[in-house]
Amino acid sequence: MTFQFIDDLDRIREAHTRDERFIVVFSVEDANKIQRLGEFVDKLDLFAPLAGKSCFLKPNMVSSEHYPTTTDAEVLRFVLERLKGTCSKVAVGDSPAQGKMDMYEHPVAKVCEELGVEFLDLRGTKTRLMGKNPIHDYPLEFESIVSLPVLKEHFVCGMTFALKNNFGLTRRNIRMRLHMQPKKLDKVIAQLHGEYPVGLVIGDACRTMKKAQERRWGGIEESLGLFLLSNAPLEVDLLAWKIFPGKKVRHLEFAREMYGEKDAIVWVEEDVKRVFS
Repeated sequence: MTFQFIDDLDRIREAHTRDERFIVVFSVEDANKIQRLGEFVDKLDLFAPLAGKSCFLKPNMVSSEHYPTTTDAEVLRFVLERLKGTCSKVAVGDSPAQGKMDMYEHPVAKVCEELGVEFLDLRGTKTRLMGKNPIHDYPLEFESIVSLPVLKEHFVCGMTFALKNNFGLTRRNIRMRLHMQPKKLDKVIAQLHGEYPVGLVIGDACRTMKKAQERRWGGIEESLGLFLLSNAPLEVDLLAWKIFPGKKVRHLEFAREMYGEKDAIVWVEEDVKRVFS
């Protein structure tokens, strides 16, 4: 696989219109994250390919903990406000790892309620089998899937971002069992990439969790000051992996074997190029 680093952001916009794989990385701070996200969404005309289509948004809502364990509700708000006037239908959904969690009390669900957007706890929806593993079909009723992951370290998987975000689309009762069998877990994550055609990743790395993915598992919140946009979930994960040198991320290795290595053009803002040097 080749990352072709370029300096022309207009070239990324052109690639997006032609459905070529692209990744954009820029710097953000807590105070300006939504403003900066808006600037790059406009520069890239990021949501244009979704015009007139039905769209399912997949946040990370694995836990009752708030951002950065789970998706920033204000990022979701920004995306929904843009997509409500662009898409024919918009819905948001996920299912938690915590069995007793009330999804509808999470800030992400509250934003959906405020904006009048359908929100679903996927535990109440139909599943089908992917091999021996039940996965939720509802996202596949939509023409496009948008993923809103948070880049974090993970004490089992090494790293969690775009591909691992799909794991919330498996039925909850198998997840803990798979976390106790890391090799099977990594293969399932890789397989999910082929089951759910995510067309856009809006990846938050402004703040992250180090050592573990949640506070309850020993995760420590730190600042990364980055945001990543891409139409290529596997490729953006492979690039983000460079932020965690030395981390073994087997689900990405399995995914490369399953789907092959594809080239992607990459634009990185000047002041964060050092991160990927």
